[in-house]
Amino acid sequence: MARKLRVLVFMYNTRRYGESLGGAERRILQFSEFTSNVEIHFLERDPAIAKFYSKQPSHTAWMPNSNLRVPAQFRAMIWSLTALFSALRLDRNLYFDILISHDPEFWNILPLFFASKLICRPSVAYLHHTERTSGNIPAKTFADFYRYFKGLDYHTASSFLSAVEKILSINLLKRFNMLLSVSRTTKQDFVDRGVPESKVVVVDNGVDLTYFSAFRNREKMFDIAYLGRISPRKGLDDLIYALGKTPNRKAIVIGGGTSRHVDHYRNLTRTLPNVEFAGYLPDDEAYPLIASSRLFVFPSYEEGFGLVIGEAMALGVPVVCYDVPALVEVWGDAVRFVRTGDRQALVEEVSSLLKDDEQLKELSEKGLSFIAKYDWPNVALRETEVLRSLAGRGKP
Repeated sequence: MARKLRVLVFMYNTRRYGESLGGAERRILQFSEFTSNVEIHFLERDPAIAKFYSKQPSHTAWMPNSNLRVPAQFRAMIWSLTALFSALRLDRNLYFDILISHDPEFWNILPLFFASKLICRPSVAYLHHTERTSGNIPAKTFADFYRYFKGLDYHTASSFLSAVEKILSINLLKRFNMLLSVSRTTKQDFVDRGVPESKVVVVDNGVDLTYFSAFRNREKMFDIAYLGRISPRKGLDDLIYALGKTPNRKAIVIGGGTSRHVDHYRNLTRTLPNVEFAGYLPDDEAYPLIASSRLFVFPSYEEGFGLVIGEAMALGVPVVCYDVPALVEVWGDAVRFVRTGDRQALVEEVSSLLKDDEQLKELSEKGLSFIAKYDWPNVALRETEVLRSLAGRGKP
């Protein structure tokens, strides 16, 4: 029997346990739970996330605490340096077959890239989604990225630095051994940015169907539910508009994000007596509330896979979302699509479905049948095979 692969996952992130958990973090943590032939070691900042969510080993690399008022980019730079030295030290004792980044962000892939060169091991990064312009076209140039971040209300300096990081990230990713994309759409977006197509392999996300089945068939407390990051790019303004146009429909909004965005959207929902803004909730509190809803509404403007859509399906809750290219590719006719950005169409689709229990039941059953192919044990097995095919290759 072949020995287990031993991999080191660089998982720098700005989130803390108890505030939010992004799709990129959730993706690698779920894989660590369901793979039986890969020994995963996480390299994180402190306080960490993986040590709370995964049974596999977690190591930390130091960075200044945000309370010290050190600029975010400078703190990230320090983490990259300490992560590089931590990875080299860990490898002397453990010997890793592959180095992996859980996302394609610059301060994560930078130390991984240099570590992979110094110890001659393969480098891998996950690709989850791409930033898109107002015309729903993948951002490619510095100007595209700058406008994108300005659209998120970043300050001018932060927008400039974030755009620089994105351009540097793309150029580093071109030199990785393998990139794992969660959809064909995301793969093509990165190929259009100049990443060699031969390096990008499409791997599905997975859903723990056994876990979600325990929450199904709840008494319906809400008509509409949202779960995801609290951010303008997730379509929160459009969602709140739709909820305001359906005042007799009870809704719940669940998710974490930056304090600025959370405070902004919490204040907006306070004007809507039919909306409960729950903020971040742990999984065992959030998912029962989703299961207690008649309809899951997810008007996000950019997704690479839309894992939360699959989770809603696994709960037996029908889904309405925008026709973002990757979501159309992945979910097909198992969800109801509305033209991206069309607020009035969103209101009409939601209102129509909530008036028709037969449609809701049909969509729920279709979703449960569709999501079965994304059961995590099967996905983890395929992903392990992809990683094993790379082991031993240390040069691009």
